[in-house]
Amino acid sequence: MAMKKNNLTFKMILFALIYGIMFINCSGSGNKATESKVENSDTIVALDAVSVKLEPLKNETLRLKGKDPFGQVIELKGEQIIVDDLIFKPSEIEMVIKDNLMIMQSRSTDGMFALLNLPDLNYIKSFGKIGNGPDEFMFPHLCKNTEPNVLATIVESTNGKIYNVLTDGSLKLNNIYIPKVKSQSNYAGEYPALMTDTLLYFSANSSTGKSVFTIGGADGIQVNEIQNLALDPRRKGWANYIGDFAINTEQSRMVYAYKYFKLVRFFDLDNHTVRTINFEREEFDESSQYVIDGLDANVTHYWGISANNNYVYLLYSGRTPMQVGSDNSKRNYYIHVEKYNWNGQPIAKYKLDRWGYFTVDEKNNTLYLVSTNDDSSFFKYKL
Repeated sequence: MAMKKNNLTFKMILFALIYGIMFINCSGSGNKATESKVENSDTIVALDAVSVKLEPLKNETLRLKGKDPFGQVIELKGEQIIVDDLIFKPSEIEMVIKDNLMIMQSRSTDGMFALLNLPDLNYIKSFGKIGNGPDEFMFPHLCKNTEPNVLATIVESTNGKIYNVLTDGSLKLNNIYIPKVKSQSNYAGEYPALMTDTLLYFSANSSTGKSVFTIGGADGIQVNEIQNLALDPRRKGWANYIGDFAINTEQSRMVYAYKYFKLVRFFDLDNHTVRTINFEREEFDESSQYVIDGLDANVTHYWGISANNNYVYLLYSGRTPMQVGSDNSKRNYYIHVEKYNWNGQPIAKYKLDRWGYFTVDEKNNTLYLVSTNDDSSFFKYKL
């Protein structure tokens, strides 16, 4: 009798365990989302991010004039961070995050660049001598690097030299460089986005206005134009197409956000297709530029970008520089950040309580901003 009772108890326990496991698996599968869920034509609600291969893009234009694809704007209040031993004046700040480190172009009294530890921005060191001598920097640009032992890449605009920043903050000159002719760049206005072990991806002025190029190869100077960024073939001036550029080689995606048009383009590098998100105009013609002479009289739309594995973040102004100055003089500081996945789907829109330069640490879901209006410039936002 005791034997039968024990067998019955064992079977009941076994049944309960199997049922429990089945219940957990079924309920868990309902929470998995690839990127986001479309609630209606104007609102997209973000779900949990899962790093998956994206669906191929189609050639299409999403016209959103007068629409709000982000839903409710999320207002964020920044936490000010005091960074000891780093004295600098915020101007044209660029930042790159890799693992638990941030490299920032600070142009401080101790060097062109600063190395900081995350998440609290503990100052480690400054490096990079300011000047026009050998291995010195005057007008550098920072970009991400895919190599595991490299924190970031620096491109010096005055001479086309490219340096890798190693994990200890030291610099290593790359064999790839951007060629110059008569002290002028063949690729004026170059803006690097990503360095791999063999190629640099950068945008620059071109015969059509602006284009994206790669440079690399065995000799280090093999250049290929991979994407024309012009919106109208009749408008070839580079100033029309100033913007922010990022690339994700893992997902074979590229994005370009235009400064003087409320327009973002996502490129599928495998299928050679483009998704254009047009918030503003039906067409781009001779009257597309607001004020040709005097760019600061135009509304600044996009003027900052932070590319991560799953999402890309765009800094959005929506005001002229004069309007920003007027608002700042009244201590009305703010700027917006738009979040997209790499297929160009709008995910969320944030309003920050400061104005400045930014980057996003996606791993820790944190946005860092360097304010142009505070003596202690660093602010941290939890997304």
